[in-house]
Amino acid sequence: MALKKCTGQVGRVLCVETSPSLREAYDALCVPPGVRAEWGLFEPSGRCVPEAMTYNGIGRLHAETSALWLDGAVEACVAPGGFDYVYIGPIEARHSFFYRRSLARFWALPAMERRRLRLVYTTTDWDALQSAPYFQGICAALNLEADNFFRVTEPVRFSRITVPAASFEELSLIHSVHTDMMHMIGKRWVPQGAEMAPGRVVYISKENLPSGNVRVGNERDITKVLRERGVGIIFPETLSFREQIEFWASNPVVVGFDNSFLNISSLFPQRNIINIAHGIDMWTTQMLFDSANHNKSDYIFWEEGFETVGAGGGFNMTLMVKNPEQLAHCIVDFALAR
Repeated sequence: MALKKCTGQVGRVLCVETSPSLREAYDALCVPPGVRAEWGLFEPSGRCVPEAMTYNGIGRLHAETSALWLDGAVEACVAPGGFDYVYIGPIEARHSFFYRRSLARFWALPAMERRRLRLVYTTTDWDALQSAPYFQGICAALNLEADNFFRVTEPVRFSRITVPAASFEELSLIHSVHTDMMHMIGKRWVPQGAEMAPGRVVYISKENLPSGNVRVGNERDITKVLRERGVGIIFPETLSFREQIEFWASNPVVVGFDNSFLNISSLFPQRNIINIAHGIDMWTTQMLFDSANHNKSDYIFWEEGFETVGAGGGFNMTLMVKNPEQLAHCIVDFALAR
């Protein structure tokens, strides 16, 4: 048995070179999630501001997750005047969602002006967001202070607000400006010329992660052999934000089962990734980042497959890889043969 190229994909890979659309909305009403059935940013007619819509490719391509219309009148306060409001929408505290969802409207930030800038957002956990090292690091890179954020917890009406369309749709599309933004963040932390390209092989392990989406239950059997073969092992959850950036700046050959840590490879262009799917098809979220970032990427699967254990232990799904020791040897051979 061997590692083989993925034969299909879940979602599509559409990389758009032009920037997303940008609109100035007037007398717009922002309704945060959880207040009523419909949420989003709406025109006086009740129709959504098109650029404010959120979409993803889960279930079907370009599936809307916010409301198209607002049903009925809504009481709302009026946002203070004297500020330049930019609609950001929902910001999620989990870093795995931030880079592909929340960051998707930051491309429209003005280059210099910050004093009057107010980013209009909603969040389910403000305390967790504020204390998250990745969020603090991104704000520092973009010269954003706490005063630059305007949190909406109840309906608010804006006399004028700038509304950028999202630059990333999960499992669907990416605009090149999305990775341009990520490159800027990376270079603020690791300046030009500080990168190294040792070409070493490093495996991303989730074996110590307490919770998540999908895990390989016997991953330790894989990493044991990889260590013996001289492959480095990292645990992303143990790295600081700076360490994560420095890791991707060093440009190793990164191997691992499909996971969100691969998304931030786009902090620097043209990274090297070997992405192992949990089946014969690869989900396209990372493929979108790879396409826009011009990564050298392989999408492979283990021919012997997995045994499905099911949900539990903090994960939505646990899989047990068949013949993990042989898989480890095949990983090393594949990486060396690139």
